[in-house]
Amino acid sequence: MVRDLPPIEPDPVIEAYKEHVDRTLIRENLRRTPEERLRN
Repeated sequence: MVRDLPPIEPDPVIEAYKEHVDRTLIRENLRRTPEERLRN
């Protein structure tokens, strides 16, 4: 079960990259359909 798994430690490299990524643009793009993404 998931409850039995140990907690996942955040990867410091990934955390450092996340500081420089505008996740609002990613979320906005994921709300679009694949066709809308291709047009943009």
